[in-house]
Amino acid sequence: MAAVVLVAAAALLLLRSAVDTSPSGLGRSTVDDPGPTVSLPPRPTPPYDRLPGRTPIPAPAQTGDGLSGPLPAIGGPDKRAAAAAVYLVLGRYCFDPGRYTFTLDPDHDGTREDFHHVDVLVFRLDGSGSGPDLRLILDWAGRSYRWLGFLNLLDGC
Repeated sequence: MAAVVLVAAAALLLLRSAVDTSPSGLGRSTVDDPGPTVSLPPRPTPPYDRLPGRTPIPAPAQTGDGLSGPLPAIGGPDKRAAAAAVYLVLGRYCFDPGRYTFTLDPDHDGTREDFHHVDVLVFRLDGSGSGPDLRLILDWAGRSYRWLGFLNLLDGC
């Protein structure tokens, strides 16, 4: 009988230690308290082209407020190679390049598109923002494209 009373007293003490006895009178239980909030690790900063599944491209040169750099040979100059070139640049500077889409605006010689010089506008797929998020220029350099962009790329997208 004494053992039952002792076990009941221990259970009561344990229950009391798990109940909030603050003056608010809410009597909240701390047993279900998840503890401190777990935060995600900070997102890395660009360049992201060393992440798995991405193709590294050379570091750009900075001239004034612009950046430019060569890209690996991927065919071209044509629409497919220009699109692949944009994906290489987005892969370096955008943590999640799948959140973006872009338009290609090649030069025209009057009858057909000329992909030796291509203006590129990059937009978020979610439609946020009032205009393009990035502007790029692709220039054909004989075997591959060379890209030109602005310093804000260094902050990522």
